[in-house]
Amino acid sequence: FKVTDEIITEFMTKSELESYFSSDIKPIFRTLIWTKKESYSKFLGVGFYKNPKEINISSLNKSNFFSTLKNGKILTVYASLPIKIRTVRLDEILKFMDKRRGPNE
Repeated sequence: FKVTDEIITEFMTKSELESYFSSDIKPIFRTLIWTKKESYSKFLGVGFYKNPKEINISSLNKSNFFSTLKNGKILTVYASLPIKIRTVRLDEILKFMDKRRGPNE
């Protein structure tokens, strides 16, 4: 499947297109824009019943998105509050789970 400029114009806003065409990293840029639109539309609960071109990523709080690149794939998540990433140790997770279970479980 080849992504053409014609396809890109179907889901990017005018300002996104301007940034895209001036970008030196077009494949990463377009995938990042797509995954942000996809994660935001899923957050809204509408999926792509909402036209992706109607979603203006630049108008949303950047800190509500988290994107990561792993094994050549980009994963993006959108949350209603700013996302703060920190490393969590296994013992912290187990301690948290124990507190949630309570003494009788």
